[in-house]
This record gives sequence, C-alpha cells and structure tokens, in this order.
Amino acid sequence: MTGENSLLERMVDGKLGPGSDIGPADSQIEGTYRRGYHQAMAEVAYYLKNGGTLSAASLNDWVSEDLRRWRQGKDNAPIHRQILPPAIPGSR
Repeated sequence: MTGENSLLERMVDGKLGPGSDIGPADSQIEGTYRRGYHQAMAEVAYYLKNGGTLSAASLNDWVSEDLRRWRQGKDNAPIHRQILPPAIPGSR
C-alpha cells in the first residue's frame, strides 16, 4: 500500500506515536490546528485544576459536539475570527 493507506496502516499497527512526522503540511493550516488543540486542552486543564470533575463520557461529548463545531467555525465561532473554545459542560 502507498500514500494515505500506508499511513493509516502504520497508525493502526502502532508504528506511529506522539511526535511522529507524517509528512509536509501547509504551515497556516497546521498552525491553526495546533493552536486550536492547545486552546482546548488548556481549557480542560484549567477546569480540572480548579476543582472541576469530568467523566470520560462528558469529555467525549464536549469534544465531538461543541468543540468540533467550534473548530470547524460553526454556530457563533466563525473561522476567520480567533474565538476561544466553548466552555466545558458544567464549568460555567
């Protein structure tokens, strides 16, 4: 297999991990992705550090619903503006 399938196969086989270089990227797109990821994780860390509790299910729901819409620029978070990530359910 070549290209995407080869990459997917290596990921599934556990041959790629954190910090793996999987090829070239558009620096604007990659930078935006990383910034969004960092902002979201900072929100989770702040919430937990200040006594919040979070189940795996509620975190999964937040990531797959509110956070995904934020990352994709839906609802009130247009992609051409720097909008902080949505609050974790129950945090505010």
